[in-house]
Amino acid sequence: MSTHIIGNDFQKVSFDTSMGGRATSWIYNGLELLAQPNEANLFGGNYVMAPWGGRLLDARINFQEKVYVQPINNHPWAIHGSTPFHEPTVIEHDATQIVFEHNLEYELINWPTGFKVRHSWKVQDSKLITYIDVRSEHFEFPVVVGWHPWFLRTLSNGAIATYDITATGELATDESQIVTGEIVPTSEGPWDTTFIAPTGVATIAWSDSLRIDVKTNSKFFVLYDKLAEYVCIEPMSGSPNGNNLIDEGFGTIVSPGNPLHFEAIWSVSSHS
Repeated sequence: MSTHIIGNDFQKVSFDTSMGGRATSWIYNGLELLAQPNEANLFGGNYVMAPWGGRLLDARINFQEKVYVQPINNHPWAIHGSTPFHEPTVIEHDATQIVFEHNLEYELINWPTGFKVRHSWKVQDSKLITYIDVRSEHFEFPVVVGWHPWFLRTLSNGAIATYDITATGELATDESQIVTGEIVPTSEGPWDTTFIAPTGVATIAWSDSLRIDVKTNSKFFVLYDKLAEYVCIEPMSGSPNGNNLIDEGFGTIVSPGNPLHFEAIWSVSSHS
């Protein structure tokens, strides 16, 4: 385990490079917000999903008449890319900011060379400011990235979470839980669902204790709330399986000189 910490008077965020540089703890005004992971798997903390998020159709990416089969890491799916499960390099770190870099050439066998993923985390007053950048030196390829926070439903002070995404629709899935590209009306929960939120905004609030407003430069959020103790509000640059839905506008083609830049600002307000 290699732990790194950033923080200020309001908050402290801890990271573990052995878990993909995920945030393993986020304490705000003495309250832990995240479920604690104990290994580099799908559960716990807040981790970056790249170069895809969610599940891929048949665990593969189809691009320019070629098929790129990806490793299955949660049978029968290839899910959440490679970055949650591989140790990155720390390229910057000071009291309030940390920047990690993943070289996909070392993380994925069946991926074009020259792709790198950087994710940065910065505390600023009551905000956590996060960025993901994907760059390519040689080739073009479809990419989707995002964050996967595992928020606690109930904080240590007893405050219970409610949450909201201002969505205009959701994405249909097939019988194997793969996003098809069809937009349908929003459904009743519980959810493991991709929502279309044109404002790029979502919120989670714990009673009258804390509230987080998430603002992104994208319109996709995945909401997972099927477990009693946790809720995942996942900002994404595209949709699950969006690497295969480029024509629908659900993913981004990264090429030399045309990186993907995705940001999410997590603004916390507290109440007494």
